[in-house]
Formats: sequence, structure tokens, C-alpha cells
Amino acid sequence: MDSYYDLKDIPSTDSRYCLLIGNFDGVHLGHQMLLHTLKEKASKLSCKTAVFSYQNHPSTVLTPETPTLLLSTSLHRVRLMESFGIDLFILQTFNREFASQTPKQFLEKLQKQLPFKHLILGYDSRIGKGREGKQETVEKLAKEMNFQVSYLPELKPQGKHVSSTHLRKLLAQGDFKELKQLLGRPYSILSKIIPGEGKGRHLGYRTANLDVSSLCLPPYGVYVVHAKIKDHKYKGIANLGVAPTMRKEHSHVCLEVHIFDYNGDMYGEEAEVTFLHYLRSEQTFASPEELKLQIKKDIMEAHRFLEDE
Repeated sequence: MDSYYDLKDIPSTDSRYCLLIGNFDGVHLGHQMLLHTLKEKASKLSCKTAVFSYQNHPSTVLTPETPTLLLSTSLHRVRLMESFGIDLFILQTFNREFASQTPKQFLEKLQKQLPFKHLILGYDSRIGKGREGKQETVEKLAKEMNFQVSYLPELKPQGKHVSSTHLRKLLAQGDFKELKQLLGRPYSILSKIIPGEGKGRHLGYRTANLDVSSLCLPPYGVYVVHAKIKDHKYKGIANLGVAPTMRKEHSHVCLEVHIFDYNGDMYGEEAEVTFLHYLRSEQTFASPEELKLQIKKDIMEAHRFLEDE
């Protein structure tokens, strides 16, 4: 799959595409039904498949005082699109320029950089400045610009209404069982491992640190997890939160994962951390020694859970 973070970076091509536009935050079961429809339509038209989305949620520009937190990182969405066999995925940065485009300007820009003969939109999609591009407008533009357009009805996998908004509520509640049903996979965070402050190593428990800024997150605390690195799955525990015992600054949220039986160099590697079980809330301990004893207890409890599992 080819992936780009700016329309301007797409090389010129003679290929024709069937294009799907949407946020695809979480790539849940509803999104997956859209992707299957895209592939079926592209096969009938002998086209390649393309998905256009935004790297950041539009609310970060339109309502920056109350931005919507994302369910999945950009990297995670790229990997999920790859798994569905999409040919081309664009994760455009949403900025003031994009926000100010009329529906026609937006579609003309897309056509220039990505020649498509069929456009697929969800039943409630609106495109362009102020969401002016409703179905009647887009169908009129399709005739002018010589492409076909399909609006899909609301899709209800397993008969359930599925939305990213509902999934965010479930995640905030730590309802991983319901999340798994609506995502079609266990809830996880996929990101690159970044350097931490090295304090876990001083405690005797090396950690892989993942940047979770801008993400909607489950409740802070300690979890039993699986961590997938280089196609290998490892067991471990993770602390999600601000690490109050070891950090003076409590504004930065981080996911710190202690992976059992892993000794390789982790920095820069992609890691997918799957949340299995909530052990306890995040706590402030009187000393690093107390924290070290608690981590030992957490690891023992995690092993018991994993053996029972």
C-alpha cells in the first residue's frame, strides 16, 4: 500500500481510482463495511482503491478549545488500511486552507492529485467549508466533473449503531469487552517506541515508552498487556498515566510498558500494545522503593492472570 501525508506528494499517475472519504478514527466495524464496499465497487469498475482521511481531527482547527481526541494513532490507521488491502491511503493534515475550501474547490483539488472515477461517501457525509457539501450539492458536482458518486446508507454491523463517538465513551469507561465487539479486534495502541527518562531502568524494570498525546485513553492505571514488536507477541504490564512517584511534572501522559523476556533494542520500533486486564489505579508512593515493591506485586498478579487466561 502507498501512503501519503499530503495530497501534493502523490506522484502523477494514469491509474483510475475508486475513492472513499472519511475520518476512519478507530477503523471500527462500520468503517470496515465501508472499506469492503469500496473494494467491491473498485473491482467492478477495474479501479484501484483509495481512501482519503485526515491526520488530525478537524476539531483541532475548527474548535481548538475542545478538540476531539482520537481513538488511534496515524500509524495505526495506516497499518489497519494495509491489512484491508487498500492501494492508496492519504492522511492529510487538516488546516485552515482545507477548512476554507468550497465543496467544488475540495473535489477539484482531489481530482487533480488523485484521478478518481467513483466517489463513495457515508450517508451523513458533508464536505467543504461549513459542511456545505451535502448530497444534492455533491451529486450536481459529480455530473459537472464527470465522476460517479454513491452515498451508502447507515451500516449497522451485528445490528448495532457504531460510531467513533460511542467508542470513545466505552474507552473512557474501560469497557474493553464492548470495544472488542465493535472494533472487531481487541483494543490496542500502536505507535513507535520513544526514549523515556530512564527511571524505569533505575528501578530494575526497563520500559518501552509510547507517545499517547492527542489520543482518547482508558482510565489511568496499571494493566496486563500484550506487546507486539517485529511480528512477535510478548507479555507484559503497562502503566498509563503521569507516573506521579517518579516525575515532578504531571502534565505529560505516557504509556510505559514493561515487557517480559525482551532484551533487544526497542527505540524506534513499532509496538502494538493490547490491553487485557485492569490491575489497579495509578498511585503515588512515598518512595521509589515502595513503588518497586508494588511493581513486583503487579508482575506476579499479571503472571497469574496470564496463566488463567
